[in-house]
Parts: sequence; C-alpha cells; structure tokens
Amino acid sequence: MSVKPHGNSEYEHTREELCDIFLGTCDKVHHTFNAVTVPDFRFVFINHAQAKLLQEAGVLDPSEIIGKRPWDICSKWENVLLSVYSDILKSKQPKHLVDIELELPSRQTYWDASLVPIMSEAGEVISITMLAVEVTERKRAEDALRESEERFRAIFEKSRDGMFIGSTDGIPILYNRAMERISGYSKEEVVQRSWFELAHPEIEDRKYAIDLMEQVIEGKIPYAELQITRKDKTRIWTSFSGNMVTIGGQHHLLGHTVDITARKLAEQQLKEVRDAAEQAAAKEAEARATLQVILDTVPVGVMMADAQTHRITYFSPGVIEIMGGPVTPDATETIADAYEILRPDGSPLARDEMPLPRSLNYGERLYNVEVLIQRRDGSKAAALVNSAPVRDQNNRITAAVASITDITEMVNLRTMLEEQLTMLERALIPREPALNVGCKVASAYLPAYERREVSGDFYDAFHAFDGRPVVMIGDVSGKGIEAAALAATTRSTVRAFAYEYPSPGDAMTRANAELYSQMPGFGSFVTVFLAVLDSEQEILHYSNAGHLPAAIYHNKTGEVEFTTSNGLAVGISPNYPMMTYHITLEPKDKLVMYTDGISEAWPGHGEFFGEEGIERVLRQFGQESPEEIISALLAATRDWAGGKLRDDAAVVIVECEALSGG
Repeated sequence: MSVKPHGNSEYEHTREELCDIFLGTCDKVHHTFNAVTVPDFRFVFINHAQAKLLQEAGVLDPSEIIGKRPWDICSKWENVLLSVYSDILKSKQPKHLVDIELELPSRQTYWDASLVPIMSEAGEVISITMLAVEVTERKRAEDALRESEERFRAIFEKSRDGMFIGSTDGIPILYNRAMERISGYSKEEVVQRSWFELAHPEIEDRKYAIDLMEQVIEGKIPYAELQITRKDKTRIWTSFSGNMVTIGGQHHLLGHTVDITARKLAEQQLKEVRDAAEQAAAKEAEARATLQVILDTVPVGVMMADAQTHRITYFSPGVIEIMGGPVTPDATETIADAYEILRPDGSPLARDEMPLPRSLNYGERLYNVEVLIQRRDGSKAAALVNSAPVRDQNNRITAAVASITDITEMVNLRTMLEEQLTMLERALIPREPALNVGCKVASAYLPAYERREVSGDFYDAFHAFDGRPVVMIGDVSGKGIEAAALAATTRSTVRAFAYEYPSPGDAMTRANAELYSQMPGFGSFVTVFLAVLDSEQEILHYSNAGHLPAAIYHNKTGEVEFTTSNGLAVGISPNYPMMTYHITLEPKDKLVMYTDGISEAWPGHGEFFGEEGIERVLRQFGQESPEEIISALLAATRDWAGGKLRDDAAVVIVECEALSGG
C-alpha cells in the first residue's frame, strides 16, 4: 500500500507527479521507500514497508507525515539526513549510507540506505528518494564474530606459556608476550622471519629441531624438548608441543612452548647426585640430603614411590599446587589411592598403565605422558608426566620418580580455538539450505584434512523478494582468519543484493562495488557463481564472478552442459559491470555448482579430475536424486585423488521438478 497526498497544499502538484511515477513499483518493494520534495525536504510519498516501520516507531497514522520533514517526526534524523540531502542538491549524485542506527521502542535496528535524486527534464533535482534495507542481523553477526575473536586474542596474549600461530615454514603470524619473554625477540623482530633461523642459527641444530617438531606435528611423539638460542645468544631448554590447524583453507602451526631450563637443570643435578650415590657408598647420607633439596626446589611437581609397597614416599610443593592437595607420605596411601588418574578423554586409566607403576613394575622410562588428574577438590587438571625407575648398585628397582607439569591452560586454549573455528564454519556453510516445494537442493562440504578447519568455501540457497529460488557458491582467495571473515561478509552481502535485484548481474555488480573496499589487502578477491531460477520462463539466469563453470544435466537427453560465460572476481575492480547470462531448463534438469576441491583433485601425476570427471559422474548418475549424485561425485573425486583431496570441496545441486507448473 502507499499513503497518497490529500487536501489542499502548496506541495499537492509535486506529490501527485511523484505518486504517479513510483506508486506502481515502489509499493511492492519489501524494504522501506520514501520521497521528499526539494528544497524544503518534506515527505510526499511512503511505501507499505515505510508505513509499517513508522507504526512500529509510534506513528499510528502514517498519513500524518505527508508534508512533514523527517526531523519533524524524529529530531535525531536532522543530524543524519539534512547534510546528505544538501550534498545531493549540490552534486546531483546518489548517496549511500551504511549501518545507520535507528532505535525503535521495542528494539535497536541498523540500516543501509541509498538516496537518489529525481531529475527534471531541465536537469534540476525535483525530489530525493530513499531506499533503506534493514541489516540488523548482519550487524549483530559481525559484532559477535569480532567480539569472539577479541576474546580469543585476549586469552592468547595472557597465557603464561609461549604460544604462537605460524605458517608451515616457521614464520610467526601471532606471537604472544610469553614468547617474547622466552625468546628475547619482540613481535616486530620476528615478523616475516623464520622462527627456525632465529632460534637455531646453526644449520645442524636447525635440522634437528625441524625434525623433532615434524615428529610432534605428525603425532609420532607427543612432546619435544630442545634447546634454543635467545636473542642475547644464551641457550635455554624449551618443551614444544603443537599441531596443524587449518584456518580459511590455509594450514597453520599452532605451537606451545615452555621454558624448562630450571627443570632440565634439576634433572641433570638429580642424575649427578644419583651417580655419585651409586659410586660412593660413604657419601650416601650427604647425597640423599642433596637429592632432597633438589627435589624440593624443582619448579614442577616431583613425586617418589617405593618399589615394594608402591606407597608414596615423597612429594614436592609443585605436586600440592598441581594436584590440589598433599599426598600423605605415611606409608598408608598408594598413588592410585591418593588420586584418580584418567586418560585425556576422561576415561579411566588402569593402575598398571599409570606412569609411576609402569616404572616400578617394568623399569620403563616414560616421557611426556598426557593424563587428566581428578583433584581432591573435585576439579580436573591436565598434566604431562615423566617417570623413571631408581636402581641400586645391583640394578634392582628400589623406587620410581615422576615429574608432573600442569598443561591445563594449554588444553583450555586449544578448546577455545576449536570453538572459534566452529563459529566461523557456521558463518560460511549453512547446515540445511532449502528452497520451496518443487525444488530440491542438496549440498555437501568435505575438508581436505581430518583436522578441524575452516576454509574460504561458502554457499547458500534462499528466495528472492519475488519468491524465485536463488543459489550461490563461492571461494575466497588468501588464507587465515581474515579470509574466513571475508567469506562470511561476501555471502551476506551478495544475499542481500540478490534478494532485492531480479538480475543476478545487477546484484553482483552492486555487491562487488560494496565489497571492494573491504578486501583485506592487495591480491585479495572472491569468486562467486550466483544463479536465479525463473519458473515461469523455464530459464536459469546466472552471473559468474571468476568462479568455476557450473554444470547442467539435461534430464531428457542425458547431456551435460557447462556454463561458458565468466567475469572478473569480486574485489578486483570496483566499477566492473557483472553480466547476466541465460540457459533454458526443463523439468528435472539439475544445476551442479562446485569449488576447486572437486575439479582440481589430483592423484599426484597425470590429469586433474576436471570438468571431464564431473561429466562422467553426471552421465552415469544424473537420473538419481541430488543427494545420491553428490555422494557419487565426492566418492569419485576421492578415488581420483588417491583417497586424499588437495583442497576443501563444496558441492550444491538444485533440481526443480516442474518449473512452469505444467
């Protein structure tokens, strides 16, 4: 509906002209639309959506605003609109406003608006129109994502242990204050420099360190202890653990480093004392006293148990802090009685599988065994345990010693990272994209690696304002958290314009102009394939911004057709006009869209899977349901690549059973 002018007024003639122009079209727009006169800026037209918004704002009779200025209704609007109206009068050019804050009685909202001058035949501005789109949900999602990343960075920076995220060749990307303290190098000094070259200037030492770190990352060993060279050229001992994570499609090393120089020194002292005790029985008492002092001052928890009774005979102050209470050294408790030791996943650990009993029973030397300790106060602590037997001069086991390092904070940070990755994944990949009755849509996302990851692939399926089905798929260049955030922004921006503009080319042109300024750096871009199904004309309208060609399976003939028209990717040129292309469809034809994880599947030699592989699958399985085709396509892709994809893969298939309803 619209609110027409009525009554006698000096604005009557102008309003009637504008109503004739806009009434037939603007009132059908789902977003708010209004027009004002110039130069006094009084309302002469509002559409149904604008009237509904005014009612929500407390103006019960929208017709009351005709002839009034926006700030006559809300004084705050004068600061927002007056200068914009004045600029349009001078420049005669449209203006675009982003994230306008509007407080309604029941909620806080945000809007993007486009203000366009209406020109007379003489080239003078006779009116100014404004189309506003509500972006509250997008704003909230962006704010939530930004706050979540800020929380992660705060935890990362405040960790007492050294933490860093770096590229696979050792160049740090994130590097916390604890790492600065351990290494002596500031964040600025390590940017664009290999950590391996800084910490291991000698080539042989560097090769050894890289080999150990690769074993940790591959899961061959849980932990690595090695010496590094600080900036002041001193050498210290560190313990390193880490694993590979994938963010935005790029593999990164998440590393955890602890200065264990004091512990290594204490262990060396323990060895020297033990050797001295074995070599000189006359000095046994003095050696035992020295050993006791060293154990009491080790900066990690140290515990000793008797070989015959398995009773705890000694615990250091570090044990009290880690375990949450003392162990009674009165020959009445075994280690299994004192604490419940669990596996890292929380499942029970049998008594004879615990580090100390294994050293006592079998003489094993165990290094960096990760366990979960049920503390006396009911809480749990994650820890790394090293244990070794103590032997007498006849090589008989008399006791066992264990050192315990608290790694709870590192485990919590790892969990936090998992939550961040999950949030980003949900922002990019819809769980169950759906279209209206008569159209089937199926989708799948397959990461290249088993580890948790978030890539730059994204897709969506929804309906435009006129009810036509719309599907899109895309891929972001570049890697990391910024690329993942850009994928989420691109998806929501293209969706907003595709909802409003009937032509995919027009929607992509406006989305490209909007997103150009949001590219994180030189060389960043996004490929997008956007398609609109026109059920009345039985035509597929599409626009391709640098993405891979989509495949069309024609149900009647069994033939496979690939789209051929293409354009520049989003983010390369702000003024590039995206074109709309058309393909005739028949009932049960299938539209197949995919990312390069499918087409670039490679066995390590020979040809890529390519369009030829996709066509083979469609010719064989094209008559099946979209879900069955996706299963067949992913299986064929994995088989072609030898069971392991080189890149993440996303697939979306749409089938409309009766396009024209006939």
